[in-house]
Amino acid sequence: VMRMLLGKNVDLEVSNKKGRTALSFAAAPSNNGAVVRPTPGATLRLLLESGAKTQHKDVTGVTAKERAVREKRDDAIEIFEELDS
Repeated sequence: VMRMLLGKNVDLEVSNKKGRTALSFAAAPSNNGAVVRPTPGATLRLLLESGAKTQHKDVTGVTAKERAVREKRDDAIEIFEELDS
């Protein structure tokens, strides 16, 4: 689905009312506090390789990578570092 959307030139920087983009959600999926959702590494990698802006900050002033660090998403941090993002 992601490849299809990217093929249609979707805007990667669209955000929700909290300023979170697809990259932010891929780096650190939201949860209800009871269940920690797995990090969608393939989606995160695809978004980064497709040019998603890593410096975009949400309304709290946090980037996707900073959110991954804050939430101890080591797998996401590895992908950011591997792709030098």
